[in-house]
Amino acid sequence: ELRAARESGAMPLCRVRNETGNLPWEVPRREDAPSGRRRVEAKRGVRWGGWRFTVSPQRPSSGPALLDVSFGGERVLYELSLQDAMAAYSGDDEAFFYSDAAWSLSMLSASLEPGVDCPSGATYFEAATWYQLQETGSAVADATRAVPFYPTCIFEWQEDHTIWRHMQNTEPPRVRGLGRRTLVVRSIATVANYDYITDVKFREDGEIEASVRFAGYIEARHYTDHDTEAGGDAAAHESLYSSLLRPGLAGPVHCHIAAFKADFDIGGVRANTLRVTSVGASDAPPSPREPFPRPRHPYK
Repeated sequence: ELRAARESGAMPLCRVRNETGNLPWEVPRREDAPSGRRRVEAKRGVRWGGWRFTVSPQRPSSGPALLDVSFGGERVLYELSLQDAMAAYSGDDEAFFYSDAAWSLSMLSASLEPGVDCPSGATYFEAATWYQLQETGSAVADATRAVPFYPTCIFEWQEDHTIWRHMQNTEPPRVRGLGRRTLVVRSIATVANYDYITDVKFREDGEIEASVRFAGYIEARHYTDHDTEAGGDAAAHESLYSSLLRPGLAGPVHCHIAAFKADFDIGGVRANTLRVTSVGASDAPPSPREPFPRPRHPYK
């Protein structure tokens, strides 16, 4: 019904404006994409300086994983992988929570775009997907119709700061330093309206940095005076939980959580023993808007 109303013009739509004020471009800039994507060796092994590891570019639900990571001939990680990306949205009786691994953190994505997602000269890892995207936004899963795609790339990056530098107080002054080169493994998963850009950076000094950045567009919701008690101010009520984008449309305040698995192997088995400490959470005072008290949960 919504689609029919939109196509018939019965549904009022907001105009999309591309103006950017005094900025010198009309649309976001984009590098020209080079032709093709370079593949790596079949076993997906990577060697860069003292680093050695294997890339598993795609798992049906949880996304990329790096296996058997070693530095200077010594293994430091059995596995480093993105396990889940979660989002909690605020609201009165419309609060909700997403666990995107239950949806898919890679299978509904597409190949990375050279010059946009990864710089020129990057190398791409091939994986398989059996989710076929439909025009309506849904997908059909059929493992017998698996096709290749490229959800992960790897490239070398010269960072904008040095590992070390110093100016010698002489005449003339002498500056010495060591630029920081980094190997980046990047994977991008699109889950409905959000794009999760996952980077794992390997540096020459043995440092590993894992991060997730978010792109895409917000999930908004519609509100009317019928959403509050008689005589209530719908906008004032919704503003407790959202940023009001325009009359009748709100962007709920929410938070994102990215969960990684890091299975370390540093200094042997005994040195990797973990200690688990049990803690408790006390009861929170009930909110006037809450229909029932919050439960108490034990945490570890």
